[in-house]
Amino acid sequence: MLSLKPIGSSSSEVGYYTQLGQEDYYVKGGEPPGNWWGIGASKLGLSGRVTSLEFRNVLQGRAADGRTALVQNAGQRKRRSAFDLTWSVPKSVSVAWSQESLAGRRQIEAAGERALMRVLDVVQEYCGVTRRGHRGATLETAGLAAAVFRHDTARGIDGEVPDPNLHWHVVLLNVSTREDGSTGALDARALFQPHMKMALGALFRAELAKELGALGYSSYRPVRNGREASWFELDAVSSELVDAFSKRRKEIVDWLRARGLSGAKAAERATNATKEAKGIWTRDQLLQAWQETGRRFGYKSKSTGYRQHSRPSVIRVSDVEGIAKRITQNESHFTRVELIRRVAEDFQTNGVGIDGIQRAVSEALESGGEIVPLSAPDGEQRFTTKEVLAIEAKLLASVDRAGGSHLGVVPNALGEALKASPSLRPEQKSAVMHIASSSDRIVCVNGMAGTGKTFMLRVAREAFQNAGFQVLGTTLAAKAAEGLEVGSGIKSVHIHSLLKRIEQGIETLDSKSVLVVDEAGMIGTVMMERLVSLTERVGAKLVLVGDYRQLQAIDAGGPFQAICKRLGAAHLNEITRQRDQWAREAVKEFAAGEADSALARFQEQGLLVVAKDRNGAMEALVRDWHEMGSPHDSLIFAGTRLETTVLNRLCQAERLKKGELGSQKIEVGKETFRVGDRVMFTRNNASLLIRNGNAGEVVAVDVMRRVVRVKLDSGYRVAISVDDYEHLTLGYAVTTHKGQGQTVESAFVLAGGAMTDRELSYVQASRSRGETRIYTDEVSSGDRLEHLARKMKQSRAKHLAHEYLIEAA
Repeated sequence: MLSLKPIGSSSSEVGYYTQLGQEDYYVKGGEPPGNWWGIGASKLGLSGRVTSLEFRNVLQGRAADGRTALVQNAGQRKRRSAFDLTWSVPKSVSVAWSQESLAGRRQIEAAGERALMRVLDVVQEYCGVTRRGHRGATLETAGLAAAVFRHDTARGIDGEVPDPNLHWHVVLLNVSTREDGSTGALDARALFQPHMKMALGALFRAELAKELGALGYSSYRPVRNGREASWFELDAVSSELVDAFSKRRKEIVDWLRARGLSGAKAAERATNATKEAKGIWTRDQLLQAWQETGRRFGYKSKSTGYRQHSRPSVIRVSDVEGIAKRITQNESHFTRVELIRRVAEDFQTNGVGIDGIQRAVSEALESGGEIVPLSAPDGEQRFTTKEVLAIEAKLLASVDRAGGSHLGVVPNALGEALKASPSLRPEQKSAVMHIASSSDRIVCVNGMAGTGKTFMLRVAREAFQNAGFQVLGTTLAAKAAEGLEVGSGIKSVHIHSLLKRIEQGIETLDSKSVLVVDEAGMIGTVMMERLVSLTERVGAKLVLVGDYRQLQAIDAGGPFQAICKRLGAAHLNEITRQRDQWAREAVKEFAAGEADSALARFQEQGLLVVAKDRNGAMEALVRDWHEMGSPHDSLIFAGTRLETTVLNRLCQAERLKKGELGSQKIEVGKETFRVGDRVMFTRNNASLLIRNGNAGEVVAVDVMRRVVRVKLDSGYRVAISVDDYEHLTLGYAVTTHKGQGQTVESAFVLAGGAMTDRELSYVQASRSRGETRIYTDEVSSGDRLEHLARKMKQSRAKHLAHEYLIEAA
């Protein structure tokens, strides 16, 4: 496992790390001193054991003796001093280490050291970069320098004996050396690129498993939620013994669950929030306590009790190509680093190590087989598969054939529909005319959130029906299909249901059919190709409506944007949903990646709350939601399911405290529902006439018969036997993905955290007609909101692999 943390230049941060370099730190009962590593360290005269004085000097950007500045901003208060890369072994390895003899412990430590040194070579290879020249325009290879500290224990809890936790802190200096002998700051962008942290962690584990295998330890990947985990464990250590030595992890997990948090940043915050000083324990005391626990759980030495694993010791090109195909189920293209990460995770227990993984990836990328090289739009080359390119090519060829291949509606039919809707704005009218009168078989409308796309589609439906066309609608989600049908009058079902109905002959399309696809930006390449091919085959018109700046497809590709660019599109940019002009401008700024300006608007309006921590942000949000909103016309948005679970329970507790819920209650799974609770259905059920995403209020519960009666927002009442249908959750808060397409009177947004980007922020800010309130915490926001704004600016928009094809010379 690898965690990655920037180190500032404050006295407290520098002081913590310089303490690690003290000569007597180990003697005092703590951890052993560190050693210098790296080409850069050698050139800076740093070798052998790390001492406190030289460590403090280089952390400040100065030479080891403190006399010479090595970087331009040496000693400045806001300078980033270094990066703490902490590699931890799997828990069972730490447990095995704690149970072995002195010789056995030294063998495991040495195996870990060798694995670490090998993965640090990879860090040098991929992340050894510095800049120079005007605004750092020139990139150069940099020699890295780091102080490496091995630690053996986790932090204690309430004075208990700490758990064994073998890990290494690699303090990578923000000082590097160039080939000409000059020095400069490290260009850390490669270190923080997507998948790099996960790749370096997986490579370390693969090399460690190889080294431990040479010592006689057998390893396996545990299964979690039906899938193999991304880490390995040792056969010699039972899961019960691992749990017994996981007190610290349990403390962190409990802290995260109580606050509905997840992700690396949240884990770091949990670690800091629950951190206690390491107690002073002698090695003899620790080993005696650890080995007593091992005896209680029947620890077996590495030579007994093993399962025999039969695994290939070579990674074939076909293996790597298979992994590439799995990646492209969700992404149209990938980088070398991402492929290395996935291969390392899959083959970490096969004994191939880093060299075998690197060699296999290189062979697959250079073989001219299934994997195809693309261009490097952001400086890092991308790759895809022939399978992806074939699907995209089929889709784009069909799109190209759509031009001028369909008759538009007759002018009289269009004119009647437009005349009947005098409130259409000019751009809505243009969109209707584009849809109805275009001779292209495929037409696109790209409209911002809140610009009246659904009302526009109602008028387009009338025009088509006036001309004798059958109009059907479809969306990716059942709830969105219901919204399309209610708002536009177009009979609609979700895509999978539509395709099944066509296959069974229940629904038919022909040249007098129009298929309207709403929320088209969320549809992946494979599904879009099926829709395009289906409508081409029968000669039906395909109307794609969406917003390619909102949430992206879960599956691979960004076909809607590509089709809009290829065929042209009508655009709706005049937002009318928000009543206040400033709010409409803020929505546009979020969509354009101008999050700092948008956040400033919310702050000026008093609609942005920055709490001390995440828990405080949630409590403030729920308090304001209860005082200012209503369960029926307001909605809470958060990034993750875990956050929405906590928020839902807080809302329920607040309403219960204020006497707004009945005393009758019923438990369904991990949830408890009371009369008066706002609930949401999470799975379609045709017999009950329920769609995934339907919401309503609990009006009665029958505990004896295990029945919940719900009045849906539509007015429809349904009785649910929770033993037969348990897909029910509290409905006060939803994930942003669940909330796209919804319009509410008031929105309350929990911002920040792992699920924060431009697309999510745009959707969150655009849901309400009235007020939108944003809540975050100090860690997520940073000084003057710069951290939050930076994350909200980052786009995760998806693109077709064809957009990065390398043109033949």
